Amino acid sequence: MGKFYADSAYTNKKNDEKLGKKNNKVLHRTYRNKPLTKQQKQDNKQRSSIRYIVERTFGLLKLHHGLAKARYLRLKRNKTSMNYSKVFIEFYTKSSLE
Repeated sequence: MGKFYADSAYTNKKNDEKLGKKNNKVLHRTYRNKPLTKQQKQDNKQRSSIRYIVERTFGLLKLHHGLAKARYLRLKRNKTSMNYSKVFIEFYTKSSLE
């Protein structure tokens, strides 16, 4: 299992046990009268720097490529449509990096 980056809403004991300490990259959460430590703030900053890239990509896919809703009734067609979108995005990101 790879690393799991998520919002602090996913913080709970069940997820902590399932993911383990190494793969759990869920943001730390503050509780009443318990502020975050400096280490927790630093961890959140590092994790957020990765999460925002993914969130931004999903937002762009929804906004510009109509991927907020499934377009077809059959799973095979939706999968094909998604694969074409992935190829386009891969091409677009590689060409913009050059």
